[in-house]
Amino acid sequence: RTKKRSKLQERWQAEVPVREEDLPPEVLEKAKRSRLPGAVYKAIHRHAVANNKDTYIDPASGYSVFTSTYLDRKPCCGNGCRH
Repeated sequence: RTKKRSKLQERWQAEVPVREEDLPPEVLEKAKRSRLPGAVYKAIHRHAVANNKDTYIDPASGYSVFTSTYLDRKPCCGNGCRH
């Protein structure tokens, strides 16, 4: 009888996405005062990239969005997401 060696899945820690609340107060206030479309989510994206994070939460939809940091390592899936 031979023993089967099973490969256990490698454990990894899921990264917590960057949220609007994670922005420095002065950055958030400036983005909220801006008349440019998408200023808040763009500020969150910039903050996430500056902190080497893969995802952030879109404040309008609540969806998790990939950052350019993630997409530099992995290809886009082509599902039409905003990133």
